[in-house]
Amino acid sequence: MRTRPSPKILRKPCFALVAKAIRVGHDHGMKSLISLILMFACSSAQAGNRLELGAGLAASSFSTTPDSPGLKGHSGFTAGARFDMDLGGIFSLEPGIGYVPKGFSSGTFDQVVHYLDIPVMVKARMPKFGLFTPFVAVGPGLGYEVTTYASVLVGMVIVKNFDLMMNFAAGVEASFIPKIPVFFRVGYSLGLLNVIDQDSNPGLEAKTRAFLITTGVSIPLEF
Repeated sequence: MRTRPSPKILRKPCFALVAKAIRVGHDHGMKSLISLILMFACSSAQAGNRLELGAGLAASSFSTTPDSPGLKGHSGFTAGARFDMDLGGIFSLEPGIGYVPKGFSSGTFDQVVHYLDIPVMVKARMPKFGLFTPFVAVGPGLGYEVTTYASVLVGMVIVKNFDLMMNFAAGVEASFIPKIPVFFRVGYSLGLLNVIDQDSNPGLEAKTRAFLITTGVSIPLEF
Protein backbone atom coordinates (compact mmCIF):
# COMPACT_ATOMS: atom_id res chain seq x y z
CA MET A 1 0.00 0.00 0.00
CA ARG A 2 1.45 3.35 -1.04
CA THR A 3 1.50 6.02 1.66
CA ARG A 4 1.28 9.75 0.99
CA PRO A 5 3.14 12.50 2.85
CA SER A 6 1.11 14.25 5.54
CA PRO A 7 -0.74 17.36 4.23
CA LYS A 8 0.66 19.23 7.25
CA ILE A 9 4.21 18.37 6.15
CA LEU A 10 3.50 19.30 2.53
CA ARG A 11 2.39 22.78 3.55
CA LYS A 12 6.06 23.51 4.31
CA PRO A 13 7.61 24.86 1.06
CA CYS A 14 10.68 22.63 1.26
CA PHE A 15 8.75 19.38 1.65
CA ALA A 16 6.25 20.49 -0.98
CA LEU A 17 9.22 20.70 -3.37
CA VAL A 18 10.11 17.09 -2.55
CA ALA A 19 6.55 15.96 -3.25
CA LYS A 20 6.55 17.80 -6.59
CA ALA A 21 9.85 16.14 -7.59
CA ILE A 22 8.33 12.73 -6.85
CA ARG A 23 5.22 13.45 -8.94
CA VAL A 24 6.93 14.87 -12.04
CA GLY A 25 9.82 12.36 -12.26
CA HIS A 26 9.53 9.39 -14.60
CA ASP A 27 12.55 7.23 -13.75
CA HIS A 28 12.04 5.47 -10.41
CA GLY A 29 15.76 5.35 -9.53
CA MET A 30 16.29 9.01 -10.39
CA LYS A 31 13.18 10.00 -8.41
CA SER A 32 14.52 8.15 -5.36
CA LEU A 33 17.93 9.85 -5.63
CA ILE A 34 16.42 13.31 -6.07
CA SER A 35 14.04 12.69 -3.18
CA LEU A 36 16.87 11.64 -0.83
CA ILE A 37 18.94 14.71 -1.72
CA LEU A 38 16.00 17.06 -1.24
CA MET A 39 14.89 15.38 1.99
CA PHE A 40 18.41 15.82 3.42
CA ALA A 41 18.36 19.49 2.43
CA CYS A 42 14.94 19.90 4.01
CA SER A 43 15.89 18.18 7.24
CA SER A 44 18.90 20.53 7.46
CA ALA A 45 16.65 23.54 6.88
CA GLN A 46 14.20 23.13 9.74
CA ALA A 47 14.01 25.25 12.90
CA GLY A 48 17.05 24.85 15.16
CA ASN A 49 19.45 23.77 12.41
CA ARG A 50 22.34 25.97 11.30
CA LEU A 51 25.14 26.31 8.78
CA GLU A 52 28.49 27.18 10.37
CA LEU A 53 31.15 28.90 8.27
CA GLY A 54 34.56 29.39 9.82
CA ALA A 55 38.25 29.96 9.20
CA GLY A 56 41.41 30.18 11.22
CA LEU A 57 44.76 28.56 11.95
CA ALA A 58 45.83 24.91 11.71
CA ALA A 59 49.01 23.88 13.56
CA SER A 60 49.89 20.36 12.41
CA SER A 61 52.59 17.75 12.82
CA PHE A 62 53.34 14.10 12.10
CA SER A 63 53.92 11.58 14.87
CA THR A 64 56.50 9.14 13.47
CA THR A 65 57.80 5.67 14.27
CA PRO A 66 60.73 5.46 14.63
CA ASP A 67 60.87 8.85 16.33
CA SER A 68 62.28 11.79 14.32
CA PRO A 69 63.62 14.35 16.87
CA GLY A 70 64.49 16.97 14.24
CA LEU A 71 61.03 16.96 12.64
CA LYS A 72 59.08 20.21 13.01
CA GLY A 73 55.41 20.93 12.41
CA HIS A 74 53.59 23.24 10.01
CA SER A 75 51.13 26.11 10.50
CA GLY A 76 48.71 27.33 7.87
CA PHE A 77 45.26 28.65 6.98
CA THR A 78 42.20 26.44 7.45
CA ALA A 79 38.55 26.97 6.49
CA GLY A 80 35.39 24.92 6.37
CA ALA A 81 31.66 24.53 6.80
CA ARG A 82 29.48 22.42 9.09
CA PHE A 83 25.79 21.60 9.34
CA ASP A 84 24.61 21.88 12.93
CA MET A 85 21.57 19.55 12.91
CA ASP A 86 19.39 19.64 16.04
CA LEU A 87 18.92 16.23 17.70
CA GLY A 88 16.82 17.50 20.56
CA GLY A 89 17.81 18.68 24.02
CA ILE A 90 21.41 19.83 24.25
CA PHE A 91 22.68 17.63 21.40
CA SER A 92 23.21 18.24 17.69
CA LEU A 93 24.90 16.36 14.84
CA GLU A 94 27.71 18.12 12.97
CA PRO A 95 28.67 16.75 9.56
CA GLY A 96 31.13 19.04 7.83
CA ILE A 97 33.93 19.56 5.36
CA GLY A 98 37.09 21.61 5.67
CA TYR A 99 40.47 22.38 4.15
CA VAL A 100 43.29 21.45 6.56
CA PRO A 101 47.00 21.60 5.57
CA LYS A 102 49.15 19.09 7.48
CA GLY A 103 52.89 19.20 7.09
CA PHE A 104 56.38 18.93 8.50
CA SER A 105 59.85 20.30 7.97
CA SER A 106 63.35 19.02 8.59
CA GLY A 107 66.28 21.36 8.02
CA THR A 108 65.65 23.10 4.69
CA PHE A 109 63.09 20.50 3.53
CA ASP A 110 59.35 21.21 3.78
CA GLN A 111 56.37 19.05 2.87
CA VAL A 112 52.69 19.94 3.19
CA VAL A 113 49.81 17.56 2.52
CA HIS A 114 46.63 19.45 1.62
CA TYR A 115 43.65 17.55 3.02
CA LEU A 116 39.89 17.82 2.74
CA ASP A 117 38.70 16.66 6.15
CA ILE A 118 35.14 15.35 6.49
CA PRO A 119 34.25 15.11 10.19
CA VAL A 120 30.96 13.86 11.67
CA MET A 121 30.73 15.05 15.27
CA VAL A 122 28.17 15.11 18.05
CA LYS A 123 27.95 18.49 19.82
CA ALA A 124 26.63 19.15 23.32
CA ARG A 125 25.75 22.71 24.33
CA MET A 126 26.16 23.79 27.95
CA PRO A 127 23.70 26.11 29.76
CA LYS A 128 23.80 29.64 28.39
CA PHE A 129 25.20 32.46 30.52
CA GLY A 130 24.54 35.97 29.29
CA LEU A 131 25.36 36.15 25.58
CA PHE A 132 27.58 33.05 25.66
CA THR A 133 26.85 29.34 25.13
CA PRO A 134 29.78 26.94 25.70
CA PHE A 135 29.91 23.65 23.80
CA VAL A 136 31.97 20.49 23.36
CA ALA A 137 32.03 18.11 20.38
CA VAL A 138 33.55 14.75 19.49
CA GLY A 139 33.44 12.39 16.52
CA PRO A 140 35.33 10.59 13.75
CA GLY A 141 36.49 12.06 10.46
CA LEU A 142 37.85 11.09 7.08
CA GLY A 143 40.72 12.93 5.43
CA TYR A 144 41.29 12.97 1.66
CA GLU A 145 44.63 14.09 0.22
CA VAL A 146 43.96 16.67 -2.51
CA THR A 147 47.60 17.39 -3.33
CA THR A 148 51.04 17.41 -1.73
CA TYR A 149 53.70 20.12 -1.85
CA ALA A 150 57.40 19.39 -1.26
CA SER A 151 60.22 21.94 -1.41
CA VAL A 152 62.46 19.28 -2.98
CA LEU A 153 60.78 16.56 -5.04
CA VAL A 154 63.61 14.10 -4.52
CA GLY A 155 62.98 14.02 -0.76
CA MET A 156 59.16 13.90 -0.90
CA VAL A 157 57.50 11.29 1.30
CA ILE A 158 54.67 9.53 -0.54
CA VAL A 159 51.47 9.50 1.51
CA LYS A 160 48.27 7.53 1.15
CA ASN A 161 45.15 9.20 -0.26
CA PHE A 162 43.01 8.69 2.85
CA ASP A 163 43.34 9.23 6.58
CA LEU A 164 41.01 8.40 9.47
CA MET A 165 40.88 10.71 12.49
CA MET A 166 39.20 11.17 15.85
CA ASN A 167 38.22 14.80 16.39
CA PHE A 168 37.67 16.76 19.60
CA ALA A 169 36.51 20.35 19.95
CA ALA A 170 35.36 22.91 22.50
CA GLY A 171 34.32 26.50 22.19
CA VAL A 172 31.73 29.16 22.78
CA GLU A 173 28.94 30.77 20.75
CA ALA A 174 28.23 34.47 21.31
CA SER A 175 24.92 36.13 20.40
CA PHE A 176 26.29 39.59 19.62
CA ILE A 177 24.17 39.70 16.43
CA PRO A 178 20.48 38.68 16.83
CA LYS A 179 19.79 35.22 15.31
CA ILE A 180 23.33 34.93 13.83
CA PRO A 181 25.75 33.89 16.60
CA VAL A 182 29.48 34.04 16.12
CA PHE A 183 31.63 31.24 17.46
CA PHE A 184 35.17 30.65 18.68
CA ARG A 185 36.32 27.02 18.49
CA VAL A 186 39.46 25.08 19.41
CA GLY A 187 39.82 21.56 18.01
CA TYR A 188 42.25 18.66 17.95
CA SER A 189 42.48 16.05 15.18
CA LEU A 190 44.13 12.75 16.11
CA GLY A 191 45.17 10.66 13.10
CA LEU A 192 44.55 6.94 13.58
CA LEU A 193 46.15 5.47 10.46
CA ASN A 194 49.70 5.24 9.15
CA VAL A 195 49.55 7.62 6.17
CA ILE A 196 52.95 6.67 4.74
CA ASP A 197 52.97 4.61 1.56
CA GLN A 198 54.84 1.44 2.51
CA ASP A 199 55.91 0.60 -1.04
CA SER A 200 58.07 3.73 -1.24
CA ASN A 201 58.98 4.06 2.48
CA PRO A 202 58.93 0.58 4.07
CA GLY A 203 59.15 0.54 7.86
CA LEU A 204 58.30 4.25 8.30
CA GLU A 205 55.08 5.08 10.15
CA ALA A 206 53.50 8.51 10.55
CA LYS A 207 50.16 9.67 11.91
CA THR A 208 48.71 13.15 11.54
CA ARG A 209 48.12 15.57 14.39
CA ALA A 210 46.46 19.00 14.12
CA PHE A 211 45.33 21.79 16.44
CA LEU A 212 42.62 23.97 14.85
CA ILE A 213 41.67 27.43 16.08
CA THR A 214 38.74 28.89 14.14
CA THR A 215 36.11 31.58 14.33
CA GLY A 216 33.05 32.26 12.20
CA VAL A 217 29.29 32.65 12.03
CA SER A 218 26.37 30.26 12.62
CA ILE A 219 23.59 30.94 10.10
CA PRO A 220 20.00 29.70 10.76
CA LEU A 221 18.67 27.33 8.08
CA GLU A 222 14.92 27.86 7.84
CA PHE A 223 12.64 28.17 4.80
